Amino acid sequence: MNITNNFQIQNIDFTDWFNGFFRTKNGFLFQNFISKNGFYNLMQKIELFAGKSEITLQEFVAHFCIMYNETGGQFLPMREMGDSAYFFLHNPPQKSTYNCNPNFLAGNQLKAWGIIQSDADVNAWNSFVFPHNAPLHVKKASERCDYFRFRGWGLNQLTWRANYVLHLQPFLPKKIDEYSDTEFELMLNDFDLACKVYHHFLTNSQNANYLLSEIQKGNFVPYGYVVSGWWAYATDKYQPRCNALLKALLEGLHLNKLPENTTSIHGKNLTKAQIKIIQNNIMQDKEWGNTDIVRLIMENGGADGVWGKATEYAFSLTGKEIEYFLK
Repeated sequence: MNITNNFQIQNIDFTDWFNGFFRTKNGFLFQNFISKNGFYNLMQKIELFAGKSEITLQEFVAHFCIMYNETGGQFLPMREMGDSAYFFLHNPPQKSTYNCNPNFLAGNQLKAWGIIQSDADVNAWNSFVFPHNAPLHVKKASERCDYFRFRGWGLNQLTWRANYVLHLQPFLPKKIDEYSDTEFELMLNDFDLACKVYHHFLTNSQNANYLLSEIQKGNFVPYGYVVSGWWAYATDKYQPRCNALLKALLEGLHLNKLPENTTSIHGKNLTKAQIKIIQNNIMQDKEWGNTDIVRLIMENGGADGVWGKATEYAFSLTGKEIEYFLK
């Protein structure tokens, strides 16, 4: 199944299905409800955030779970919440300060702008501890510094100067440092811009083709890590969320049932025993083993000799001919 717009599960709008049914059973993974308006607007922009007019179910799940996490289910180009002191805070692994490389240090920036002069002030503003005793006008001026300006933003919470320059700058009419605070924040409210930056981040990340191919296989961990920079999130939170949503969608969309005349085995007159061989070989093949696509077959009857949508879907992702799995 390819997705081109908002869609329904068993004649129920996706947002109603998610909030009223799916989340009820999976609240331990999905704590937030999703915004109907936010999701609807997002699905009008598939070509902007995905770079194509339609996406596979796996791609939808991958994008949805990233955006759900980074926007709290609102699907808006949100800013990371917190005050100046919070973005100075360095408490790894939960929180890393933004007043460090690859951002420019606040003390050096404030001195270059003529806001502060003394070495003591520069050192204080270059530290990991926010200078609460600094004059109000200095603290206000610091909000133009990298630690504050280049905090999380957008559908994937883009962070750090280097990422803003790499992924946002290509869409701007002037250099990123030429924007005033007000101009910069207003610009970041542009939903289309957030979608374009999201897509640019994915397609220009290292090993982008690998990330996309793994998403197709049901392995979401690599993409989760690239976005978050945190393996624990990718393995313990993002992948389980993707697993649960993908499984529920496959069941809700009846992808485990398929008329025989629309399958890859139509006209081949395969016996039940031969279908079992194919199913077993798909699950055991070294190229496809230990993925959620394999678990998809297992969770829908396993090698039961029935060629349903789960088996058809898993087979289609291999790119192989039927005969390959009959060996």
